[in-house]
Amino acid sequence: MDETTALVPIEQEPEEYLARATKIATALARVINDRHLYKVIQDRKYVMVEGWTTLGGIIGVLPREVEVKRLEDGGYEAIVELVRVRDGMVVGRASALCGMDEKTWASRPEYARRSMATTRATGKAYRLGYSSIIKLAGFEATPAEEMPVEGEFHEVPQKATATDYWAAVKKAGIDRAQANQILKELGGDFDKAHDAVEQMTPPADTKA
Repeated sequence: MDETTALVPIEQEPEEYLARATKIATALARVINDRHLYKVIQDRKYVMVEGWTTLGGIIGVLPREVEVKRLEDGGYEAIVELVRVRDGMVVGRASALCGMDEKTWASRPEYARRSMATTRATGKAYRLGYSSIIKLAGFEATPAEEMPVEGEFHEVPQKATATDYWAAVKKAGIDRAQANQILKELGGDFDKAHDAVEQMTPPADTKA
């Protein structure tokens, strides 16, 4: 496997799986919020690796460092697997970098760059297989360690999804035909359509 997740065979009915996933997400959200295992970036919560490994502990899937390689420029690349505790099966795998092109890490000691590469690979491995649970818990699916450091890179805009768009449509009280027309006029761009609908939404304190 290369930077992909080994899919665990489906052993449950959909309703049973969703009920279990929701139960896990509810408990996980409480721990992450109480222990502040997240970073707020652009008003959104991104879970740190400690939160992802807490999820791993709950579901019985733990990370295992496979390889850490020093690159020619001094950066590091790490590979991490996820191992299911009850039978030792590898159920996930990912690689990640900590490069010298990152101002924050270029000036750090080598051990710190090596450690961050492993940290990122760990979070990424969990993200590839279990981001749905993190989303159910109310957090962004990207691990905090994968997000750019403020001021180091260009700002990464957060684009609205189809779900965001239709939620805005409902809030604005727009009928589906009009919503589809707006989307059509904007070339199917949910982000632009979302902004257009947001401008049409009356203030929260507006009364009929």
